[in-house]
Amino acid sequence: MTEIIFKLYCRNKAYIIRIIKSALELFNIKKKIKTLILERDDKIGDDVNMNYSCWKQGKIVISFGRNYKITRRLIFHELGHAWDAVYNDLDFSKEKLSKRQQIIGGIIVNLSLDGRLEKKDLPHISKTDRYRFFTHTNKKFNLGFAKNEFAELWGAKLKKKDVMKILNRYTAKDEI
Repeated sequence: MTEIIFKLYCRNKAYIIRIIKSALELFNIKKKIKTLILERDDKIGDDVNMNYSCWKQGKIVISFGRNYKITRRLIFHELGHAWDAVYNDLDFSKEKLSKRQQIIGGIIVNLSLDGRLEKKDLPHISKTDRYRFFTHTNKKFNLGFAKNEFAELWGAKLKKKDVMKILNRYTAKDEI
């Protein structure tokens, strides 16, 4: 049984607990996650962050930025990262990554995850929203992604070594 701890104000706790339990069941990770903490973190601005560095001990923390609404699609997306850490070895919590690598890695993992959630007909961040973020971030940080790479990454089944290979391809020029 997963203990769900709210360290933030929430009007609809029973609804959120049902969604979390449903997601844990669908991802088959409820036996692996003993404690799930939901918290507010104003330092992350308008973002959501999952700390799964202790998932092997059965603990994960989902942090919501200021005024960020907890939705079904966000819960499935964030618990999808735990699912990836458990079953696809996509746990980067112990890796030392540069800021550029973190941005690129985030894009890769999120495109893969949301595409796979879409294929399973589970709540996910839409392909349109992800494409907008992909093009904006690619341009803003001059990442060098080609437009066709969005389609290649959307729903791709990736392991950690695959992500690291892509990261190295896009960050090798930074080290010269």
